[in-house]
Amino acid sequence: MLKNLPLDRVIERIQAYRAVRSTRLHPLLCALTSAEFCAYREQREVAGGGQSGKFRSMLLDVFGRFYPQDAGWTLDRAVVMCYKAHVRRQMRVLGDKIDALLYG
Repeated sequence: MLKNLPLDRVIERIQAYRAVRSTRLHPLLCALTSAEFCAYREQREVAGGGQSGKFRSMLLDVFGRFYPQDAGWTLDRAVVMCYKAHVRRQMRVLGDKIDALLYG
């Protein structure tokens, strides 16, 4: 997708859509901050053609549940914002731990 554009332009293009359907995890992650409706189809990267489970894992992390592939769902902006706040807190904790290891 848009291989010749810088990453920030690709993200900007993805975030311009209100409805995003993806077979790749990264475009769907970009869409979480702006889209109103999302849908996905699991990637087939496991040997033997099995599903990778990447979307399921991400959906469980962010929303605490998963949605069936191809069904689509309306994004709950409040849940996405709570998840972003959680990640920021966890990054601060990680930074503090790294500082403690490096500087005692």
